[in-house]
Amino acid sequence: MVENPLDLSQPPVTYAVQAHDFVAKTPFVPFFGKTTGFIVNYTPDSAVRFDLDGNPVEHFDRAYTPGQVEVFIGKHKLPASGLFGI
Repeated sequence: MVENPLDLSQPPVTYAVQAHDFVAKTPFVPFFGKTTGFIVNYTPDSAVRFDLDGNPVEHFDRAYTPGQVEVFIGKHKLPASGLFGI
């Protein structure tokens, strides 16, 4: 399972700084490429997209949910349990 990089015991106002610190250490994501920014879901009705410098660039009126990804090697689909330790 992928560990949450945010310390949720801290107030939500710190989440963007925490996420920025994590992204700075993760400049490349396997299968996706170069990190271009990050999104913090504050509530089910509020999310903010930030650039790599930690500047807010877009507000969403709902939590952001990423799409699903399927990985194939040739014609063989890799199970999700084999990716990223999940």
